[in-house]
Amino acid sequence: MNRKFQIVFQQVLFFVLLAGHTGFAQDIITLKHAYYTSRFSKSKHIPVLVEYTLTSSMLACDEHIARKGERFKPDPELPNETDLQKDYTHSGYDRGHNMSAQDNECNRLGMDECFYFSNMFPQRHSFNAGTWEALERKEREDAETY
Repeated sequence: MNRKFQIVFQQVLFFVLLAGHTGFAQDIITLKHAYYTSRFSKSKHIPVLVEYTLTSSMLACDEHIARKGERFKPDPELPNETDLQKDYTHSGYDRGHNMSAQDNECNRLGMDECFYFSNMFPQRHSFNAGTWEALERKEREDAETY
C-alpha cells in the first residue's frame, strides 16, 4: 500500500471504527474554523476527521509567519474538552498537526487556529517527523502545482 494513502486509510478506518461506538452522533462535535473544520470526539479527546482545502495562494506570501513561540491551546469552540496539554506532557507522543502549521505561514488567523488541540492527533515522533511530514510536503507540492 502506498505510504501516503496508508495514513489517510488509517484515519478513515479509525473514523469507521469509532462510528460503531454507542452514542457516536452525540459524541462527535463539528468545529468550523476559517481554515479547517474538525470533527472532534469529546470522549476520545481527538479529532476523528479534519477537513481543509490547501491552495497555492495560501502558500504564497512575501513574509512567512515564524512558528517559533506558538503555543498549543484549547479550541475556543470547545474549551473544556480540548484543554489537552496535560495529556501530551511526558506522554512520549508529539502533538501532530492535521492541518500543518507550515500550510498557514502566510496568515495569522490560520496559524493561530492550527494550534488548537482540535487539530492535533497524538503521533510518535518518528511518524510525525517522517511519514507524516513527507505527506505534508507532498500536499504543498500538489497545491502549488495544481
